Amino acid sequence: MLLAADGMSNTALADQVGVSRPTVLGWWDRYVEGAWLGWRTSRARVGQGRFEPDSRRASWSSD
Repeated sequence: MLLAADGMSNTALADQVGVSRPTVLGWWDRYVEGAWLGWRTSRARVGQGRFEPDSRRASWSSD
């Protein structure tokens, strides 16, 4: 958000931090809604989730 405050465009900001422009726009939406620290917290995301190899999963559960 500090880069944007310095006048950087949403597209340039997205490129600079390595995210998509819609992600930056989502940050702005959350900022405007009053959750300005919310962009730093993890939220549930759609997707497959984390991949854990069976061997690693087995080692965690064998103790």
